[in-house]
Amino acid sequence: MLPGRHSPRRHAHLAQLRTRPSLVATTSDRLLAALGLRELEFAICRLTHLRQRSQFDIEFLANEELWVFVSKDHALAARAAVTLDEVSRFPWVLQPWTSPARQAIESAFAAERVSSPEARVETTSIFAAFHLVREAGMVGVLPSTIPSESVARADLVRLPISLPNTLLEYGIVTRREEPVSANALEFISVIREQYAAVRA
Repeated sequence: MLPGRHSPRRHAHLAQLRTRPSLVATTSDRLLAALGLRELEFAICRLTHLRQRSQFDIEFLANEELWVFVSKDHALAARAAVTLDEVSRFPWVLQPWTSPARQAIESAFAAERVSSPEARVETTSIFAAFHLVREAGMVGVLPSTIPSESVARADLVRLPISLPNTLLEYGIVTRREEPVSANALEFISVIREQYAAVRA
């Protein structure tokens, strides 16, 4: 995800790229697998294991925290305080077991001695996750950059649950010591610009 609010002006330079990149949206583990198979030239994601540093280079962009969120009409939406145990009794939409976000939330459940939600749907689709949260009353958990705009619009509500930040750093991942093409560098420069503007 590119940081900050989406607007035609903020992302105008994306439309001015001389190339037409093909974008793939999925979990970090699947992006890394595709990168390793040379199906992608680079990925914007996080390493899922420290040992992957021997296979990939990563240029740090940001640290992200996990947010637990619900629709504005959910039974827990107006609560000033809520525990992970309480929330676990509701249906959840989760990323697959192999994703860093899923591993982080499962670690949080284990640390609180709370069972993983029995009623759950697993998907790599952000669109499907948002739809299930909004329309089916499910609980979602994703890195903060994904639901932040919907939370700012009060379309979704972040629950007051603090999760340990066990996610590894998020950045531009390339195959170790292997240069990328000029086309990829052009797109990467736009990404660097966006994150630099947010940090400034």
